[in-house]
Amino acid sequence: MINEDAIDKLIQPILDAQDKFEFSVLQKIALRIRQISTLSYSGAIALVRSLFAGEDILNIERDLAQLSKVQRQRIENVIKSLSKQIYAEAEVLYRYRDIDYPAFEKNKELCDLMYLLIDEIDDEYLGYIGNEVFVIRDNPSSQLKRPMSITGAYHSVLNEAAQLRQTNTDFDTGMSRTIDQLLNSGLRCMITGADDKTRSFKITNLVKSLLVEKTKELNTKMQAIMSGQYGADGIELSAHINSAPDHEPVQGRQFLTEEFNKLQSALPFQDTKKNWYEAIMRPIGAWNCRHWTKAIIIGVSVPEYSEKQLKKMIADNKRGYTAPNGKHYTMYECTQMQRSYERNIADYKTRYKIAKYADNKVLQQKYYAKYSQYVNGYKAFSKACNLPINSNKL
Repeated sequence: MINEDAIDKLIQPILDAQDKFEFSVLQKIALRIRQISTLSYSGAIALVRSLFAGEDILNIERDLAQLSKVQRQRIENVIKSLSKQIYAEAEVLYRYRDIDYPAFEKNKELCDLMYLLIDEIDDEYLGYIGNEVFVIRDNPSSQLKRPMSITGAYHSVLNEAAQLRQTNTDFDTGMSRTIDQLLNSGLRCMITGADDKTRSFKITNLVKSLLVEKTKELNTKMQAIMSGQYGADGIELSAHINSAPDHEPVQGRQFLTEEFNKLQSALPFQDTKKNWYEAIMRPIGAWNCRHWTKAIIIGVSVPEYSEKQLKKMIADNKRGYTAPNGKHYTMYECTQMQRSYERNIADYKTRYKIAKYADNKVLQQKYYAKYSQYVNGYKAFSKACNLPINSNKL
């Protein structure tokens, strides 16, 4: 059964490519800052003027166009691969009902849905990468942040660096705030919400959210179509270790369709083994839930997980970790904290690399200290919780 781990593996190369492009933009800016730091004021001004329509901007525009082309194809490939995998898992139920099971390409309802979602994702993705900006403050005392295009930010930062060459201010100290702001922002997209307020979001986070939500939508709608084609009468949920507490009791269970609909409507419900559950406020698949559903035929579809396996997942999660101060964490909470450490490690690893490209000793020292702090915390916390340390995250 397809689950959230499988989806993460499918979409990770797409997210990595977004991060790689952002890093390349920051790297180009950092290297020019380094170059300016070695020049006189007049030399710096001459360099900046020559760069305003020079190779860096042309390369960034070329790389962005190439990224868009490659990413759109990757996304299409993910959706096509996932669609066929979902369909293949249902073959046994078509055969059981003695219903025709054509090749995926000949199942018009499913193909139409797949291409509709590919087009929707494509439109939204193009909207994101066609409007990439840095969001920074104009001056240290300002509380207002404003979006600045990649080209605008490039010009602004290099001009600031050049102007700094005619002052007595230490160059590294003078550029620290600006480099820090660029890294705090990263590439973002401005989104206007239902409340008419415009907010900025990291491009990589937007792409991840888009793909996670659209792959869940693909599965939900495909399951509904296939259910009608082969006559499903129930739903099975995926399961994973260290689940959130509200969904943990029901993960891996099978439900009659009407009972699953009660679950989704925040009503009391029961599974096929007559276990009763109180209403759950958060629907399956919503509000950051990563559980997946599969349409089944009750009494025919063998559950993916045994009762023993599901109970062990719950027991292992509850066992968790008790900190020296007496506070107890479930394994779900432990893994959430571990992910937080990993995000901070990745962030400061990137910051340190950019500071090195800029040859900014002030920021190198600051960022490496934070990086080391998070690495040490990650190792100690993971060891205490008996969680594996992912060396690729260090």
